[in-house]
Amino acid sequence: NRNGVLNVLANVAAIPSTTRTVMSLLDISKLKKAERERREASLYARSLIEAGIDPLITINAEGKIMDVNSAAEATTGVPRAELIGSDFADYFIEPQKAQEVYQEVFSKGVVRDYTLAIRHVSGRVTEVLYNASLYRNEAGDIQGVLAVARDITDRVEAEKKILASNEMLRSLTTELVMTEERERRRIAVDLHDNIGQTLALTKIKVDSVLGLASTDGLRKPLVEIGDMIDQSIQQTRSLMTDLSPPVLYELGLTAAIQWLCEQIQAQHSLQILLMNDFKVRGIEEEIQLLLFRATKELLT
Repeated sequence: NRNGVLNVLANVAAIPSTTRTVMSLLDISKLKKAERERREASLYARSLIEAGIDPLITINAEGKIMDVNSAAEATTGVPRAELIGSDFADYFIEPQKAQEVYQEVFSKGVVRDYTLAIRHVSGRVTEVLYNASLYRNEAGDIQGVLAVARDITDRVEAEKKILASNEMLRSLTTELVMTEERERRRIAVDLHDNIGQTLALTKIKVDSVLGLASTDGLRKPLVEIGDMIDQSIQQTRSLMTDLSPPVLYELGLTAAIQWLCEQIQAQHSLQILLMNDFKVRGIEEEIQLLLFRATKELLT
């Protein structure tokens, strides 16, 4: 080496029928150096494996674990010595699914961001994104699979909270729409039972007085009053229909949307093509109301 010292392998043997011995020296400096470099490389590789904060495992072609890092031990709660040699799929909530992903690595060479869940010996579950690829030796032969499982438990919990919040918002929105709809129906009924009936009776009385009128001076204002009452009746009916269309409750969503399209086409000359899937049946009244109001808003 640089100090002028050689690593040698000495062999001493006696020469038969003499008192002499012979010594042979074999320079193994290069062998020692290669062994040291291999050991350093192994330590470096182990350091890289342990530096990962995510569970990392290597799996052979039979699905047995060949090596793991400390993060894998912490996630499963199983010591490294017990993990090595065991079936990797046994530590997942869905072993069959894990096996399918493992086989997919061999067919595609790599898998990315596959959602799985690892079970700890305590029963705790860790949601992970499974990423894996094949690894080969210097000759290019497949040795197994290198897999990394990114812990996404916090993200999954956050997504669940968001979904719960969205569901609550949808529920509140639906309840708000239904409350508005009930109020619309109440107002429409009041218009029909009170104002509508009053206008109809008023029109009957005006018509009866008009039949008794003897002079043109009296008939003309009565006719004008009758026309105004007719307009009020028509406006009241339109308002009742707009607030709560009877066709929706009597004939259902399809007929109501068809009626709505006809009304908008007549009022605004907007050409509307309505395609009806006759397989759609049995929609809840609440959903029908929501769909009708949404359709009306979109067309408006």
